Amino acid sequence: MKKIIIGLIFLFLCSTVVFADNIKDSETYYNQGNAKTNLKEAIKDFNKAIELNPKFAEAYLTRGMTKARLQDYTGAIKDYNKALELNPKCAKAYYNRGLLSRGH
Repeated sequence: MKKIIIGLIFLFLCSTVVFADNIKDSETYYNQGNAKTNLKEAIKDFNKAIELNPKFAEAYLTRGMTKARLQDYTGAIKDYNKALELNPKCAKAYYNRGLLSRGH
């Protein structure tokens, strides 16, 4: 019984470390995307940031803004919606979504 409890505690601690690493890595990819001038390459970094941390609202917002610059308006609106689902107080997502809804 002791071995099972120790194993569960170890598993919990390891998964917590992996989760923290994913958040740190997702922020790294997000920052790399923001630094890029090639928008299609930037989207790849935002995709990776979201893959590592699916609750990263700012990554959805920024990917949406990048998609809008590439004239992928449907994709941009989907990203703004996801950003708002994760963070209903995100004024930038409401604003940008509104601009696209009025006609890019």
